[in-house]
Amino acid sequence: MLALDGFGRWLYDHNKDEKNQPDLTLILTGQDLCLARDVRMKYSCLHSSIKGQSIIAGACVNRPETDNRSLNVALIEDYADFDGLFSAAHEIGHLFGAVHDGEWPINHLMGPGARNCPNQIESIMNAKKRGTFWSNCSLEQFEYFIQKSQSHCLHQKN
Repeated sequence: MLALDGFGRWLYDHNKDEKNQPDLTLILTGQDLCLARDVRMKYSCLHSSIKGQSIIAGACVNRPETDNRSLNVALIEDYADFDGLFSAAHEIGHLFGAVHDGEWPINHLMGPGARNCPNQIESIMNAKKRGTFWSNCSLEQFEYFIQKSQSHCLHQKN
């Protein structure tokens, strides 16, 4: 999450114009994303299973007053073989407020969560078995997020 945090801070520092803020920002990289590097185990990040990183319900949150970083950012591994498209859809789902299928809602957003959609369903928001469709739980979470005032930027025509 260091790269995600660092890029969020960079974006915050370099986008001072309040009227021209992105709704969300996707960064595609050919680098392996991992949660932490352990200097004692120099190969700890090789071939990690992390394919993307984002903040749940981060869309439109580009100038938070307390954190000095943009939260509307997703990092996605992509090695120019289009495999990153599935990860991009998954991370955009997180930015629009969806948790993984089978999980409870997050505290700061509340909403329906995805507890009623078991992880056995192969869907875009399944953490283990990625599919190519949005589960009913994901669609309910998107609808909930879109109705919150936080999603204001998604309703603007610019």
